[in-house]
Amino acid sequence: MLESAEQLREDLQATQKLFDPEGTAVPSHHVVVIAHSMGGLLAHTLVSDSSDALWNAFANKPFNSLSLSAGEKHLISGYFFFRHRPCVSIGNRLIRHSKAAAEAVKELAAENPGVLSRYFSRVSVRGGPTSLFSLAPNPLLDRLASLPIRVPYHSIIGDRGLDGGTRSSDGVVAYSSSHLAGAESEKIVPAGHTLFSNEAAVLEIKRILEENIARDISKSGRLGLVRSN
Repeated sequence: MLESAEQLREDLQATQKLFDPEGTAVPSHHVVVIAHSMGGLLAHTLVSDSSDALWNAFANKPFNSLSLSAGEKHLISGYFFFRHRPCVSIGNRLIRHSKAAAEAVKELAAENPGVLSRYFSRVSVRGGPTSLFSLAPNPLLDRLASLPIRVPYHSIIGDRGLDGGTRSSDGVVAYSSSHLAGAESEKIVPAGHTLFSNEAAVLEIKRILEENIARDISKSGRLGLVRSN
């Protein structure tokens, strides 16, 4: 998951450089990210500052104290350390190994005995992280979810049309997990987990985008996040 999040950050930066190499276009400084489900966790790395929080959930030793090559240091630091983007306002294939991440963990553990936390030592012994591993509760997901979001954000949550309120669920994610305290708005729509195709959700996204366009230009440099679950 952290590897995919790093790829998202790099792709966003590459896209902006491709279409606005000088970084002077207004749209480059008014980006709105619309994320769904696990995409919300990836987008969380665009709008929060990791500091040492994720690394400390993964390892027992400070990152800078490790014996790493320049390439290893660059690879691993890209997963665990990031700052929010100021321009944003808010079968077998399923369980295939991410070779870069799995091999990096193995090499890290081999070259720095005792560095991994107890949880990730067990993961490493079993072959390292997989894409399925990212869906299971684990210390990294918990720590990432707890990072404060540094930009304005909104939530759109499905309840399958059951009007369950705070006890509702979209059939996959419970409201208690979807709810984000501090959101500028929260909309519950009568839809399941694929709520992005629901008319009420689409209209809410349209409302948020129009609201973002109407914001005072003095708030440039902000990144907005719209999250659906």
